[in-house]
Amino acid sequence: MIVVVEGPSAAGKSTWCRRHASHWLPEPGPWPMEEILRYQVDRWRQATTASAEGDVIVLDGDPFKLYYNWAAWRLGETDEADWREQVEFAYLRFVAGDYGLADLILYSDPGEDELLRRKEADTTRTRRNFALHTRMRPHFRQWYEAVATLDPRRVVWGFPNEGLSGELLSVGPRTSRSDPQLFHHLLTTLTNGDGQQSGHSSGLNLGVQQRDIRVVDATAADFDSFLVLAAEVEDWFGPMVDDGGFHKAVANSVARGSALLALGDAGDVVGGLLFSHHDAPKYSIGWLVVRGSMRSRGVGQALLAEAFRRWVRPPGEVSVVTFGNEHPGARSRRFYERLGFQPAEIVEDGPEGGSRQRFRLQVAALPDWAR
Repeated sequence: MIVVVEGPSAAGKSTWCRRHASHWLPEPGPWPMEEILRYQVDRWRQATTASAEGDVIVLDGDPFKLYYNWAAWRLGETDEADWREQVEFAYLRFVAGDYGLADLILYSDPGEDELLRRKEADTTRTRRNFALHTRMRPHFRQWYEAVATLDPRRVVWGFPNEGLSGELLSVGPRTSRSDPQLFHHLLTTLTNGDGQQSGHSSGLNLGVQQRDIRVVDATAADFDSFLVLAAEVEDWFGPMVDDGGFHKAVANSVARGSALLALGDAGDVVGGLLFSHHDAPKYSIGWLVVRGSMRSRGVGQALLAEAFRRWVRPPGEVSVVTFGNEHPGARSRRFYERLGFQPAEIVEDGPEGGSRQRFRLQVAALPDWAR
């Protein structure tokens, strides 16, 4: 059985775990973000393995950190596009079993004054984000109230002084911790509970919008559509609209049948892809661009999913050169990461002078997102 102990900074999560949990896994330290993300997935995987073996394992903090993104968005710390990206990324991880909903959640918030008192009394930790986390408290609570609507017995408000009693553990493991319906129910509840209309920017409409995207083969008549897309991103990619090399790459891809376009519900071009599949089992993404107004709506994933279904035959490797960490377009890195690509070697800077890095995906089987 998996138990999560959660609450705002200084709520006493680690203290309760040390006192009452015989088997518990701590939160990560102040590590680089990539290491933190890997650790959270590893922590959840360890917990599910231990639970399958009959153990009761306690997690100090919830590895499923979408609640933090929710709070940041509701506070205005991030924008809607970032929230949508985080929802899409979390959904893919969730249904893959990298995250899930714990069987029992203990949530405590003793109030702002008590949290501040505890922070000042604890000289062993700096809690540099304490002020922000304090502002996030109402939205953290809102998240777990939405979790409780799935099964009120599985969310306990407060840290029990007696530890994990038999009565608390009697709820037992969930039938499924990573069922897509759990994810959709949770976000729908959050959206409706926040006074928004169903299908608003909770991110749930990403999948619906992706189904509304139609991916088609590009023809020679579509050349100008690629130039329109290219014009939107020349600041990031470098010159393309008047570049003979880019013109040749598009023409060659179209002639070889490896160029795709994404069409919106009105038939307008919303994205394009040049994909190399003639050196199997080595494949590469040569160019992928989505119209600015349609980013974070599943267009890029729809294009890649169609390419994978058509051309990628496992086992194989798909590579792409995308922006470096400090590039203004670094958000593209997160897109590839949430599809399972891993950062590899640094490569030569792009024509605009920005950094580049290669990402690779080892394909043992067709990914869930491409089926």
